[in-house]
Amino acid sequence: MEEEAPGLIAWLTVRNHRFSTGLYWRRGVFLDHQDHQALLELKSAREVLLCVRGRSPYYLFGLLKDSVERIIELRWPSLRYDFEIPCPHREADGRGCAGRFRFESVKKALERNLRSLQCGECLENKDVSLLLVGFAIQGEPLQHTLDKLITMVGEIKQDEGRMSEYVRRVLKAVTTETQECPRLFTLSPVEGTRWDPRQLGQVQYELQLWCEYSGHEHPVEKGKYMITKSKEWLVRLAPFASLVAKTLKIAVPLLGPSLDVAIGEELVKGVKPQLEMMEKITSSLLEGELKLDVQRGDFGGGLTQAQGSGLREFRSLLGEIDRTQTWGGLRRVFTPAGDYLWVCGEHYREFDPGLPVLPAVQRIEDQPSH
Repeated sequence: MEEEAPGLIAWLTVRNHRFSTGLYWRRGVFLDHQDHQALLELKSAREVLLCVRGRSPYYLFGLLKDSVERIIELRWPSLRYDFEIPCPHREADGRGCAGRFRFESVKKALERNLRSLQCGECLENKDVSLLLVGFAIQGEPLQHTLDKLITMVGEIKQDEGRMSEYVRRVLKAVTTETQECPRLFTLSPVEGTRWDPRQLGQVQYELQLWCEYSGHEHPVEKGKYMITKSKEWLVRLAPFASLVAKTLKIAVPLLGPSLDVAIGEELVKGVKPQLEMMEKITSSLLEGELKLDVQRGDFGGGLTQAQGSGLREFRSLLGEIDRTQTWGGLRRVFTPAGDYLWVCGEHYREFDPGLPVLPAVQRIEDQPSH
């Protein structure tokens, strides 16, 4: 880094607490995730070491590299820095080479089909793929396979980007009506109640609020309420509920990445049935399909009159069933893109990590040797 970033290790310790081993000190933290171990350590005032070991280290390495970039972006947006890969060469006496490769230069070499780069210190040629992912790629067939995988990942990322943008546009349109309460939810008959359109308004429903964090939308376990409303009220809610159901069906394929944010696996399993049930309910109440082209993400600048009316019914309902307005722990944040979101406590830390408090633990250098 061109300048010192005070407190960087403390912020990284807080941000990656889900991988915590309980072992951290002033200048570093030791992490563990699915049989992989990682070390983040401040080597000097302007240098941080990130090291990951395991059978497939590049996955955890990517997560932690992203967390470093994200923290710097949030806390020190003008700080200039560079990622460097240490040369893996070892001398006969075991000493490591002091040479380094710029991460961006190695990526460019791979894009230009260069097989190796020469280290400026030991003058040895090092395999580009070995530098990037920790193992050398042998032979052309495997290289072709890697190229295909990279292309597939790129296409998936593009789809995720389009889906996230659609969800963002819907929420932005809803924001023009209200910023005072969460907007994403599922509505379904309570567990064990058989679905019967003729009983609309005669059974109890379960209302489940969702975290709106972009790309990681998910149900909030504590944001669950039991309600009983008339069919007439459900009819008024239906246009907005249908819009929310369609929006969540787009967001659900993105749930995979959010599993590492401590939302329960059982909670995720119940999402798709809830959405299907919500669509059944709303389609039974609506005379026709809403004019919404999901594939093109063709969504106008605001809600229809019916959708706006349904949103107001929903906002009034939340005020009735949760007068403390805790809403399952959801908190409103203002994003750098200029949007309002209601997010869970886990994702709230992305916007306000709070002051890092590191409990006193036994220092590594003080621990007895074995």
